[in-house]
Amino acid sequence: MFIRIIGWVIIIFVAMFILGSILGNKEGSGERTKPKEFVIAGLIILLIGMPMAFHHSKPKVAEQHHVTKAEKASSSAKKVSSSKASSKREESKKEKSEVKKAREKNERENLANYKTALKTVPTKTKGTITSAYVDKDSGVTMVTLSDDALALSSNELKTVVKSAWNAVGNLRSNYTPFASDKGSTEMYITIQDSAGNKLAHTSLLGSFKYDGE
Repeated sequence: MFIRIIGWVIIIFVAMFILGSILGNKEGSGERTKPKEFVIAGLIILLIGMPMAFHHSKPKVAEQHHVTKAEKASSSAKKVSSSKASSKREESKKEKSEVKKAREKNERENLANYKTALKTVPTKTKGTITSAYVDKDSGVTMVTLSDDALALSSNELKTVVKSAWNAVGNLRSNYTPFASDKGSTEMYITIQDSAGNKLAHTSLLGSFKYDGE
């Protein structure tokens, strides 16, 4: 805008200068100036002034406004994308938490049901096993044989003990998995007599280990 004003000032000044020079030559006396030279000089100055007078500046404001809108749109899109990603993460965390809670609840119920099932073992074995329970301190499954089994020969006793160990092990398998902080001990089974003498137990590798000999 400022350039255009300067341009128009130059054009008006040159026009007045040329007009004044021509009129001065017509009315004045003495030595006359050369109108042709003034006209040429004026045209040169006009050539400089006209581009300035008709100068069009670039619509910087419009461009800035356009960039601003684009930036706002981009910022808005990023916020929406970030919000969606955050929402998905929260949903994923919530789902994982719910799955974990459901699994832990199921494991606790499994262990409780296993303990209940152990109470039925004496009846199902017709007294061969007099008690079966999970020890509160060690978490090991304790199985007590009837004293009648002790009257058997060594080989027969070992067979009965192994049968008892297998039966309780199969029962336990029906209720696994247990909670990870307790399942490592419930997998162990100890067979004993009524006096508490160990007859067999589960080895570290999970196999049957006879202790009656």
